[in-house]
Amino acid sequence: MYEAYLDELVRWRGSRGRTLPPPASREQILDLRARVKVRLACTLPAAYEEFLARSNGLENNGLLVYACTPAADGASPVPGFVEANLAWRRDDYFVTILVFAESAQSLYVYDLDERRHHVLDRNTCGVQHSFAAWQGVLRAALARHRPGPAL
Repeated sequence: MYEAYLDELVRWRGSRGRTLPPPASREQILDLRARVKVRLACTLPAAYEEFLARSNGLENNGLLVYACTPAADGASPVPGFVEANLAWRRDDYFVTILVFAESAQSLYVYDLDERRHHVLDRNTCGVQHSFAAWQGVLRAALARHRPGPAL
């Protein structure tokens, strides 16, 4: 569902001598799964784990998809998933929301109460689009932030 957009991004970056971030290791994903269960009291979608196994986070054209953990050296601007969500939860609105990715305009989330994935307007938190699966929200994020000149 989102793979075609990710493949397009890989080709575009490759044409410029760049790559995606390296994949998360199995150990990193298992550690993330455990930290999410303890610190956020929920589970991760398997599709998000599959994405992390291909690219441990992503920064592209204004889009940040959270990584397993923030870079130890601070070189990457991509936040870690648990750390970012704990920061979001300082606002009561986000106590039952998992944020997977963000941009200046949108948040790409899962509503734990509704059991739906949404693209939210970052300023109003109004739902722009809704999806049954995480792949749909990632597809929307990658499509909106495609490589190259602004669309």
